Amino acid sequence: MADTYEQNLGQKSSLTTTDFIRVVGSDNVSYKQPLTALGSGMLPYLQYKSSVDANDFQTPGVYYLTSNCTNMPAGYMFLAIYRGHGANDILQHAFSLAGEVYARRRDSSGTWYSWQKMPTRAEIDALNSKTNFVITGSNGHTSEATITAVRNYFDNNAPIGMSIGVINSGDYGGAIIIKASANVGIVFRLSYTNATSKGSIKSMTKINTWGDWVYVV
Repeated sequence: MADTYEQNLGQKSSLTTTDFIRVVGSDNVSYKQPLTALGSGMLPYLQYKSSVDANDFQTPGVYYLTSNCTNMPAGYMFLAIYRGHGANDILQHAFSLAGEVYARRRDSSGTWYSWQKMPTRAEIDALNSKTNFVITGSNGHTSEATITAVRNYFDNNAPIGMSIGVINSGDYGGAIIIKASANVGIVFRLSYTNATSKGSIKSMTKINTWGDWVYVV
C-alpha cells in the first residue's frame, strides 16, 4: 500500500527539466532527482499537447499530440522523445492510433531529418507479391507480340526495383526485371535449350526508348 505521503501527492499538468521526482536507490533510500539527470533512455511522463511544433520537443518523455500539430505525420500521435549524448542529438518516434510507426532524428548540427514510416507486415507482404509475374506473349520470346507484351508490362505494371517472374510465349523462360525509373531499366530472359543442354540469357534495355533482345550469355 502506498504511504500517506504518496497518497496525498498532487498532480502537475506540465513537467519541465527543472522539476524533480522521487527516486528509490539500490539502498532503498528515496532521493530527490531532477528530470535532467534521468538519462537519455528514460521516458518519465505523458503529456497532452495541441497546436504545437514537434521540432520544439527536446525533453525526453512521451506526449500525446493532436492532429493540428506541425512537423508531425498526419493524425493523432503518441510522440516519444529520446536524447543522445550531444546537446542537439534527438530521436523521435511517433505512433499513430492505427498502429503506424514513424521515426526521425536531429543530428549534432541541429538539423532535423524527415519522418520515415516503418513498413507494416501487410505492406511487406504486398510488396513481396509483386515479385512474381507472368508475361504472356505468343510465337516465341523474340516475336513482336511477346516483345510488345514485355514492354507493356514494364511500362504499366512493373514496380520500381527488381521483379522475378516468367515470360510465357509458347516457350517458357524465367525473367528478371530491374526498373530504376519509369523510363530506365532492363529485362533479362533466362531460357534453357534441350538440344544443347545449355542455358542462355538475353536482355532488352530501356533508356527512355526500348532496344531489342541481345544475347548476354
